[in-house]
Amino acid sequence: SELREEMVEFMSAMYSIVYVLIILAVILNIVVLYNIGVLSFTERYRELATLKAQGFSDKLLRGLLFGQNMWLSAIGLIVGMCLGTQMIGLMFSATDAYDFNIVVKPLSIFLSIVLTYGTSVLVSLLFNRRLKNLDLVGTFKNND
Repeated sequence: SELREEMVEFMSAMYSIVYVLIILAVILNIVVLYNIGVLSFTERYRELATLKAQGFSDKLLRGLLFGQNMWLSAIGLIVGMCLGTQMIGLMFSATDAYDFNIVVKPLSIFLSIVLTYGTSVLVSLLFNRRLKNLDLVGTFKNND
């Protein structure tokens, strides 16, 4: 009975830590994807302005940036899940004190995919305004 109470208390603490880690992972996801979006937009500003000046619609340019975000998210998901699985295995193999089975439920995988792609879509939407406000004349005047 006392051992059971200790185990329940231990699991409650573990769940709290896991929830904090999930929140921090979501914040990190938002920051990283937003920074990649800003960097990509800044690096491609002149290229996007040139395409817009040649008659490409905002919708097509949004599609280009959106597609890039989706591909980067897909690559990040694949690499992250592979490395994450390996890291979990290493962490649990390094501890001799506890004997836990590694179980990653399909719901966890699904939620991580949905959160990553949801964040990527939100970041893409943030750049829609910037596409509308491209300064075509100023871009071509600048000779850097």
